[in-house]
Amino acid sequence: MKKLILLILFLTSLSSFSQQTNRFTQYTLNNVGMNPAYAGAYQNKIEFMMGRRNQWYGFSGAPTTTFFSANYGYRANYSYKGWHGFSAYVEEDKVSAFTNKSAYLGYAYHTRIFTGVNLGFGLMAGIRTFGLSNATANSIDPAFQFTKEVVRAYPDFYPGFRLYSKKMFFDGCVRQLYKDRMRQGDKRIGTNDAKLQPRYY
Repeated sequence: MKKLILLILFLTSLSSFSQQTNRFTQYTLNNVGMNPAYAGAYQNKIEFMMGRRNQWYGFSGAPTTTFFSANYGYRANYSYKGWHGFSAYVEEDKVSAFTNKSAYLGYAYHTRIFTGVNLGFGLMAGIRTFGLSNATANSIDPAFQFTKEVVRAYPDFYPGFRLYSKKMFFDGCVRQLYKDRMRQGDKRIGTNDAKLQPRYY
């Protein structure tokens, strides 16, 4: 039985890929970051949210993720056709010498399907940057003799939907929909097919 489990784990690892977007266990505390359709779910209210996650606390270069979001739902008086949501989201993810930063603006439209149940569609668009710091590297190594902190910057957008009521919700979202190839100038980063992969939530 143990050999079978080891064989399954080995075969699974052959087709696995590294993480390209941040993962959250308590994602309901970061609704806008996980799904742009959340923006404006609460009509005529402004909501701010910020958070920070520290992993491997006490270790040098430990992963840290920080985010800030704001969203507002606007509905005109006596309008039963639907309402609008506007949002902004900023995120920074640091692991040792690597830093990923992103900033987005979003829009969502919500409508009532039937009494007590609503449906929202949203889209966020922005930019992500990939940075590399030489602060943690050997200063004598010529491979780290650079001053640019941002190695790569690329556009990013992601759509989502949200079916919800006061007692439940069902979300769906695709992050990193734009399949950009990882390049720095005329040099490719990674293997020949190194491109950003969509992430489904």
